Amino acid sequence: EEEEYWPQGTLLIKASGIAIFDIFAQSMVYTGNNLAGPTIFAIIYSSVTIWAALFSRVLLSRSLVKLQWAGICLVVLGLALTAVDSKAVGKNAFVGACLILVGSSFHGLTYVMCEKIMTPSPINTVNSSKEPEHLSVRANCAVQGIVAMLAFLLWQIVYTLPRLEPLILAPMRESGTTVLYALFILGTITISNFVHSLTFFVTLKYFPGGATSAGVLKGLQ
Repeated sequence: EEEEYWPQGTLLIKASGIAIFDIFAQSMVYTGNNLAGPTIFAIIYSSVTIWAALFSRVLLSRSLVKLQWAGICLVVLGLALTAVDSKAVGKNAFVGACLILVGSSFHGLTYVMCEKIMTPSPINTVNSSKEPEHLSVRANCAVQGIVAMLAFLLWQIVYTLPRLEPLILAPMRESGTTVLYALFILGTITISNFVHSLTFFVTLKYFPGGATSAGVLKGLQ
C-alpha cells in the first residue's frame, strides 16, 4: 500500500491517542497481575477476545455467526483451563482482578479502534480532496510505535534513570549479566516486537474478522 499523502492531522491524533490508551490499559493489566497473581490473571485476561468481538459489533457493526462465537468461547475456555492447576494468588486479589478486567476490556477496545482508523470511510462526494480518510498499516504502526517509544522514554528518564543502581545495575551484577548481553537481549526484543507489531496491524486490516481474529491469535500466542 503506497503512501501518496501525509496522513491527516486528525488521524495522527487518533492513532497517538490509541497508543497512549493502550499503554494505560497494559499498565492496568500488569499491575493487576502483580496484585492478583498469575492464576486470576490468566483466567480474566483471556476475555480480551470476547471484548474485541463485542466492541467490533458496536463500533464496526460486525456480527459473528454462532460458529464464530463458539470458536471464541472455546479459545477463552482453553486459556482459562491452563490456570486451573495453579494456586498462585496475589496479595490483593479483588483489586487486582478488577484492574485486569477493566484493562482487558480496554485492551480489546484498542484492537477495534486500531482497525477502525485503518478502515476506509464511505466515499464523500462533497469533499473532493484525494487525501485518504484512513491510515495505512505502515503509517498506523509507525505513529503508534513512535508515540509509545516517546512515552516509555520519558518514563525511563523521569523514573528509572534516577533509580538506575537499585533497579538495573545491582540485579545485573547479582545475576552475572554483562552490559553486552543485556544489550543483545534488548535488541532481540526490539526486533521481535517490530515483527509482532507489523503483523498485528496487518491482521487487523486484512485478515478476516479483523480485531476479533487478532484477539484469537493473541490467545494462541
